[in-house]
Amino acid sequence: MNKAAILLTANKADCPHFLSRLKEINNLLLHLPLEKYEHYVEGEESRITAEKLDEFVFVVYGNLRNARHFLQWAEENNRLDECKNRIHIVTDPATSDLLEKHSLPAIMPREFAKGIDVIEFMLRISTEGSVLYPTTDSHTEEIPGLLKELEMPVTEFTVCRERTLTGDELQKYRKNLQNSELETILFHNRSSLRRIKLAFPDLDLSQTKNIAADRGVAEFMEKEKIPVAETASGTWLSLSDVVLELYL
Repeated sequence: MNKAAILLTANKADCPHFLSRLKEINNLLLHLPLEKYEHYVEGEESRITAEKLDEFVFVVYGNLRNARHFLQWAEENNRLDECKNRIHIVTDPATSDLLEKHSLPAIMPREFAKGIDVIEFMLRISTEGSVLYPTTDSHTEEIPGLLKELEMPVTEFTVCRERTLTGDELQKYRKNLQNSELETILFHNRSSLRRIKLAFPDLDLSQTKNIAADRGVAEFMEKEKIPVAETASGTWLSLSDVVLELYL
């Protein structure tokens, strides 16, 4: 029987520093990513973005995943040198490190920044101009919405999309879960509840300690009659604090 007691289903690229902070209790973490992504760029959108890249002043990255796939696109289309003349804004250290490896200096308004931190930073500096925001297909992200509310020019550029789990992946996950002493489940967003129910239909959520990432997730879970033991404040940092307080 595996000692793993804490289930996390987020994609690894979305929570690198959360995983880093939990190194001390890594043996207790059962990480089964139910969110899988693949590189995806629509041909015409790619052509237009490549032609207009030098018109953008900022490139803003909401997470490591979007940054990774944008840089893949830039390399494949020989646009990495043009990217060096843009102002790159990131929200977490892992994304900053990735850009630095590509010789792209990144600005991080604060460690583990929220969307509002990015917007406030952009309003404080004297530089103005349009924003390119690499994004995931069919995902609604906070930062572009905030920019549009303030009537700041932003173009969203789809660089990846979600893919379904293969049958082999799902079978392996179910076996890993069955062989674990599951105690706690981390619900990092609303869709994680739906994914967990679909992937593990025999899992009794009334018997586990359920941690919600924020109040919105907690309220959604409560509407679904899922008990909530703890609620974080909406960041991966706060979620790691909750977990560490319980297990250290």
